[in-house]
Amino acid sequence: MSDLDFSEEIFSDSRLRSLGGSTIFERGRSYFLQGRVELISLEGTRAHLHVLGSFEYCVDILIDYGDFYAECICPHAESGYFCKHIVAACLALRGHFRESTAGRWKLRIQTALSAVPSILASSRRPDEFLLLFSLQHSYSYWTLNPLILPRRSIPDALWSPDNPADPQEIVEILEHNRWLAEKVRRPRRSLDRSDCMNCGADLVTIANVILGSERTSSTSYYYAYKPPVAEQLALLMGKDAPVFLGTTHTPLERRLIMPPEEASLELEIRRPQDGGAQLRTLLRAGEL
Repeated sequence: MSDLDFSEEIFSDSRLRSLGGSTIFERGRSYFLQGRVELISLEGTRAHLHVLGSFEYCVDILIDYGDFYAECICPHAESGYFCKHIVAACLALRGHFRESTAGRWKLRIQTALSAVPSILASSRRPDEFLLLFSLQHSYSYWTLNPLILPRRSIPDALWSPDNPADPQEIVEILEHNRWLAEKVRRPRRSLDRSDCMNCGADLVTIANVILGSERTSSTSYYYAYKPPVAEQLALLMGKDAPVFLGTTHTPLERRLIMPPEEASLELEIRRPQDGGAQLRTLLRAGEL
């Protein structure tokens, strides 16, 4: 094994046990031994895996200077803990390298780094992202939700848009790789324009305004607050914003095309000669 090869010490049992604790390690190892892990993609120093638990969970792993960073979409990991799904994914990745020399990452391990920082979910590195908006119906009202898709969640082999600011190119990537929707999440803090790859400063500002209003309303009585969706959508008109219709679990079901100006919805009722009634919906925009 040359000094450019992957080092199994990164995913050693003792290291994984120290990060997650004995209980989490044993549960993760059990998942691995039961064959519940599938390696979806391996690109450079990044890997994307699926782990079958109560649901199918996505795990992303990045190797960097003798250490590794990992993310999982399960509630335990989202709360900042090292979960059993990450343990199972690490063990599966270690097994992959043992069995396949062709699949090994060409990674220089710096022996001078005798003590590398432990992985902490609370200290994840900043990353570029795609900004998306999801229009969702919740109970008796609609909400417009700013969402982000971290760039590191997209394998380099899939990321080849000529113009990342063109929503249609982003839509095509998502439509051909449905699993990427699993990596979309709500921002936990205000967005930095310099990290956004597909939207201008105006759309990032609108997203931050919506996020700020949600944090303010969280202190209000639940049923007293109704998001001003009409006003929020009006801000997006004419900006070619990446807006989707969806739900909490599937936020990117279908892309919505925003009109360049305000439009009115009209209902037209016709009564054919043979009786009955025909109802037609019309959307009028601009001057007639």
